[in-house]
Amino acid sequence: MSGEPKKIETRFLPVRLTVDEMKARGEALANLVQDYDQVEDAKKESSKVATERLKEIREQMSLMKTVILNETEQREVEIFQKADYQRGMLDIFRCDDGTQVDSRPLSRAEMQQEINFGLGQIEQQMKNDAPDKKSESAGE
Repeated sequence: MSGEPKKIETRFLPVRLTVDEMKARGEALANLVQDYDQVEDAKKESSKVATERLKEIREQMSLMKTVILNETEQREVEIFQKADYQRGMLDIFRCDDGTQVDSRPLSRAEMQQEINFGLGQIEQQMKNDAPDKKSESAGE
């Protein structure tokens, strides 16, 4: 047995690291920790974006469900207003079908109406009845 060549095998066994090897392993670990943190942050940000997008889609789905169930949706519709001075109310109607959609009390300013006493007609009549100044001075 002593004359036979030794059969060499390898095994994984603990080996004490040198100072340079320790430094290299420390730098490698620091880089791995940094990479891990970056990937984790990206995952969180991606998850946040995905969560917000899912929330938006969920809100749109809920709105569409309500529209379908009610068979109506909110749209801009032309309206007109009509003051009812006896009731002191301003009524609001749809232009497309005439349905009343709202009413509210008239404000004090809205309650003030122009009173037409026919003064324009009286003034015109007075001008027509007044003697012509040119004819008066010609007759003098």
